[in-house]
Amino acid sequence: RSGVDEERLEADADPLLPSSVSELQSAGGALRSGVDEERLEADADPLLPSSVSELQSAGGAFKKRNIMTAMIALGIANVYMMRINLSVAAGPMQKHFGWSNAEEGVVLGSFFAGYIPSQIPGGYMASRYGGKLVFGIGILGTAVMTLLLPRCAMYSTGLLYAARILTGVFEGVTFPAMNVMFTHWVPHTERSLRVAIMASGAAYAGNAVALPLSGYIVSYAKETLPGYDDPVSTSWPWVFYVFGCVGLAWFVLWLWLAADTPETHSTIDERELTYLRRTTGAAAAHDETDTRDGVSATDERGAAELVVKSKSAPWKGFLFTPGAWVVYLCHFGHNFVLYLGMTYIPKYLSEQLSFDIKSAGGIAVLPYLFQFCLAFMAGVFSDGLVAKRGWKIRNVRVLVTVLGVSLCATFLCITGWIKDTALAVASMTCAVGFSGWLASGYNCSYLDLSPHYCGQFFSVGNVLANFAGLLAPIAAGQLLNDDQSSPSNGTASNVHVGDDIVSEAADWRNVFYMAAGVYLLAGLQYCLFISGKPLQALN
Repeated sequence: RSGVDEERLEADADPLLPSSVSELQSAGGALRSGVDEERLEADADPLLPSSVSELQSAGGAFKKRNIMTAMIALGIANVYMMRINLSVAAGPMQKHFGWSNAEEGVVLGSFFAGYIPSQIPGGYMASRYGGKLVFGIGILGTAVMTLLLPRCAMYSTGLLYAARILTGVFEGVTFPAMNVMFTHWVPHTERSLRVAIMASGAAYAGNAVALPLSGYIVSYAKETLPGYDDPVSTSWPWVFYVFGCVGLAWFVLWLWLAADTPETHSTIDERELTYLRRTTGAAAAHDETDTRDGVSATDERGAAELVVKSKSAPWKGFLFTPGAWVVYLCHFGHNFVLYLGMTYIPKYLSEQLSFDIKSAGGIAVLPYLFQFCLAFMAGVFSDGLVAKRGWKIRNVRVLVTVLGVSLCATFLCITGWIKDTALAVASMTCAVGFSGWLASGYNCSYLDLSPHYCGQFFSVGNVLANFAGLLAPIAAGQLLNDDQSSPSNGTASNVHVGDDIVSEAADWRNVFYMAAGVYLLAGLQYCLFISGKPLQALN
């Protein structure tokens, strides 16, 4: 038979006959031309143990995806440490430079003037030039601007504003770039834990480290300035020098250890590479002109789900797909509570509970530590339900969102009624901490719904969600001012008998009710309408 292989003829027979499958398993002998046994195994049914679960341990103790997870998490922690250090140093800086309260507010808020507009360009650049480059340059630029900030402040207030805006621009590209790398480095069975650690847990840990360390540095050296009775910090510039140098050191390690994709990593184990190809959203990537019907993304159990990758990011889909807005609204609600806590926790502790400002600064760390621990636990719990219990991804996302939102809202409402100082602090810590469960909720939905364009999808959501940073303090301030300006409400602002708070504190209760209500509404619509499968309009 001219040009015809006997084995190929037999393979074209009835696919259910033993002779066409099982008897052909050894076809080709020991020298199968150009075929790697492991690559054959990886191309098998993705649900077979030999093709996925047995490859999960490939790479040994130093799996490249573990190193990438650690480096991205350290990068995000650095970003948050460099973001929050000005909040601690602003007090002594205001005294040194004679800022008004309005000028101090502009200095703190100017960061967002650069941060919000750079989100979408960051996602575009990361998809075009690679997540490693954009993420690395984002943190390098943030570190450089942090190092220069004291000198800018000494030169002029206008130059300080410019430095803060540029800091926001550099930092704004990091989260979209990180989400682009998710599509290459995060297997679907490990998605909840890894995304929780990198996207949320690292941010909480960064806050928890930066607050007490910055406070220690600021209080290290002081001197008496003209016009002030108490000594004023002279060591505040070192807050920026220390964290800026840490950012530079991280960048050196990033250049050495990181890679855009598993395929471009020079030392990755071949079996780990095969595993990542089979289990990440990037494995599904192909053009619309591909002759196949579709490609493999992850369905609700991590099996093959056909979804086509368009030639360019579907920006129209990001803006007009209802499923996308389900994620955006939940993201907004979470940020509303997060920014409200960052702005008003120290104020509540120091003014309403009469804590010394140093004690308030130290205790303000507790919610973020608890939040980090619960974010980690939620990731382990969620991945276990998917990988070991066979839960659908949608059901897992809904479960952690219900737990996180309901417990957070409950403790927010309780906090305003507690009169004992220690119990009020514990309740507030629980409220912020339980919100960490959502690290395995809406955060993972960006990758669930758009495995091909996760970075661009996230950039749109992060722009919208960060408006909560503007609206939350304004809304809370209006509630507090309204109550304080209305003597007919019959409430005192802060009355103590011994160590107990006996004031009704109706103004603060309204703030807590508002935060709980926004969070509950955001979580409710997410649980009702979220999907666990990729949406074609977002790919």
